[in-house]
Amino acid sequence: MIPSPRALLGVAPALIVAAGSFALARQHDREAALPGAVDPRSPCETVCFPTATDEDRLHRVALKLESAEDLMSGRLTLAEVVERFETWAAAPEARANLRTQMRGRSDRERAVNQVVAFVRTRTAQEPARFAAALVRVEAEAKAFIAQGPAAN
Repeated sequence: MIPSPRALLGVAPALIVAAGSFALARQHDREAALPGAVDPRSPCETVCFPTATDEDRLHRVALKLESAEDLMSGRLTLAEVVERFETWAAAPEARANLRTQMRGRSDRERAVNQVVAFVRTRTAQEPARFAAALVRVEAEAKAFIAQGPAAN
């Protein structure tokens, strides 16, 4: 007796899954056998605790987020927040990151752009609360940059 085409179509997905599982298992076994691979039998994840440098970096980000929210709430001015961002970017690593990750013709302009980026991020989290503040900060930032480094 010849199986019907309908029966073959019904079995095909199961065969595809079985063949794919077999192929993936073989690939995993090959990769697990490489030197330096994680023990595949280990049910635990590797946890890396933050270093002192990581803690410092996280602290700077938290301070920047807090300052951005203070700016949006009107407790700080843009000039004050930019000055704080520049202070926190004084470390060589932070300064290098600012220069590679933010656009701008000067470190001051890059700091302004970073402030605006933090404000945009915070606004995305609570648009109803901060939408008007974002518009205000973006306008202030544009004017602040237009004044040039001598006026800031």
